Amino acid sequence: MSSHRAGRGGRDDDQNDPCFGGRRQWHGVHVADGFGGSAALRRRSRRPACAGRCRNHGTGDRRRHVDTRAAKARAAFSEVCAGADVKAVWRDTTGRETDVVASAGRLTDLIIIGRPDAETETPLAATLDAALFDTGRPVLVAPPAVPPSIGARAVLAWNGSAQAARVVAGALPILRKAEQVTVVTVGEIGRSPSATDLVAYLGRHDVRATHEAIAADHGPVGAALLKHAKQIQADLLIMGAYGHSRLREMILGGATRDVLGVSDLPLLMAH
Repeated sequence: MSSHRAGRGGRDDDQNDPCFGGRRQWHGVHVADGFGGSAALRRRSRRPACAGRCRNHGTGDRRRHVDTRAAKARAAFSEVCAGADVKAVWRDTTGRETDVVASAGRLTDLIIIGRPDAETETPLAATLDAALFDTGRPVLVAPPAVPPSIGARAVLAWNGSAQAARVVAGALPILRKAEQVTVVTVGEIGRSPSATDLVAYLGRHDVRATHEAIAADHGPVGAALLKHAKQIQADLLIMGAYGHSRLREMILGGATRDVLGVSDLPLLMAH
């Protein structure tokens, strides 16, 4: 198994940058270790604002700044990987982040991206857009704080849709290693296959799971899922990503949007 961790250059706050602080790198190495495979970190460096001969002499300074950040990112990557029993590969790519993620992500088993927040929402949301809609691969969205574990106690949101089925298939390596897997439905899903069918399917793949049904209570489905996940002390929420991409603007369904906006749990999603 290989996991692809997307990063970028260009921000001054190293602690919040996807390449620094280690949170996305930790998620990538930890999850790859759980899969018994390898992790590949790909850092995307922005091209200078102008090419060739340019009157603005700041281009050279910009290039040096990017190179310095790349060196820091690689050092952080090496530090995180040093104590992990996985094969780790560093790849530094120059180009548009959405294009790099869309291309490289198609040949990985899992893409890992930090959750967009108020500061990173526009550029990082575009990267999440590319990962979810242009790769066909599952995406792990890392929360702001590094959790003590990922996937030991998993909540699997189920509504019988094709998106939910895709994320189940992508999550099987994690689910097989989980201590507890809970299939959660909110209200009447109104379609087949049912949660009972899913539990039986997981059993055929050596995953022991239970089903819990939550009353809709006329509230947001995303909020109900997060509340239940916290109540049972889950460390991973697995769900389909609903919506579509239009001209690089991610249009998300209600539950997907609600969960992405506030979750402090790692999210495993697929479209």
